[in-house]
This record gives sequence, structure tokens and C-alpha cells, in this order.
Amino acid sequence: VAGKPVVEYNPAQNPARINFSICHEIAHTLFADYGEVIRNRATGEARREEQQLESLCDIAAAEMLLPPGPFSEDAKNAEGNLNSLLQMAKRYEASLEAVMLRYTDVTTNDASITVCVLQENVLVVEYSQTSQGRAPLLETGTEIKTGTAPYECFAPGWTERGEYELKGKKYAIECIGLRPSRRTKLPRVGILFQPYEEATSTLANDIEYVLGDATAPRG
Repeated sequence: VAGKPVVEYNPAQNPARINFSICHEIAHTLFADYGEVIRNRATGEARREEQQLESLCDIAAAEMLLPPGPFSEDAKNAEGNLNSLLQMAKRYEASLEAVMLRYTDVTTNDASITVCVLQENVLVVEYSQTSQGRAPLLETGTEIKTGTAPYECFAPGWTERGEYELKGKKYAIECIGLRPSRRTKLPRVGILFQPYEEATSTLANDIEYVLGDATAPRG
């Protein structure tokens, strides 16, 4: 408007979603062509490039919402499981997705997060981030094995635990349904990976709360 960017958002959404959405849109202004190109209209390779851009803007939103200093201190005291990350999301009034990204940035624990989207009944990796600057566990576009715990979490807020093997190594995973992209409306799932031996110590004394809909039991 009048040569200046304007962010539009849905005030009916919860505060964490609003905060993340505004920061995400601000991140788009970091790219020189933000006012010239209409996003989410492409197909094929151009569409994949747009998805990468959206992921970059998600990462930038996490940077804005969760200052490294204070968050690092909280991360040190966190148990490192999904429940502790949910508590941090409430404390910072930030989305769980943003907290998961920041957590892998600052923790010294061996942890990885992966965000997937459901495409033609298969979960496909949107992006993955691993702690201590190591290579992602899963590359963008990788298909998640069917029949595993993430396939129980298509509805936002639904959770499940399970095991997953990658390259001969066993991981404990905690999964949660994330809100769909505003544009695609496709179900999305966040997965927290931890080496099985380390994860069992953080989960051993944790009551296993599996969130879902009692009127639509799974299994």
C-alpha cells in the first residue's frame, strides 16, 4: 500500500499462530523480489523452489520470535522431549514449529526435527534440521515410511510415539500434527528424532499422553 508492505492476518487465530504468521510475512521482505512475484502459483521445479522459500521464512520467523540468549537458557533446563517443547511454546507464545527449530539450533543434545506434508497419502519431508550444525537426517522430498507413528498425527495437536530406523541407527520419535499451510491446506506433521538410547532416559519418567479425538480412535 503506497509503496509499503502490509501484512494481513486472521485475528481469529490463536496468538502463537498470529505471531508466527506476522514474522513469517516480514521475513518475505528480506527478499528483493517480495513485491514483484506472486508466490504459490508455480508448478514443478518452480513450485519446489517456492516451498524452499517458505521454509526459509519459517526459519527467519523462529529467529525473530525466540531470542537465542534467553531461549538457550530455557533449552538447557528442558528435558528435551515433545512435552517440554510444548511448554516452551506456551511460555514464549510461539508456535511449536518455531520452538522445535530454535531448540535444534541451541541444544547440545543429539536431536533432529523434521516437518512433513501429506501428499497423495504419503508423508513427504518439507525440511529437516539437526542440532549442532550437522547434516539433516532426511533430505527434502524424502518419503516417510508408511505405517509408522507420523501417520497417526494428521489432525493438528494429535500426538504419537514410536521408533524409526535410518541408516542402520535406531531413533525414538515423538510426532505431533501441525497446522496445515494456509495456502495448501494439506496435513502436516512434526517429528522429533532422538537416538533411542538417549531418548529413553528423557521419556522413562514421563507419563505418555497421546492426544487425539476420543470419538475417532486410532488403531
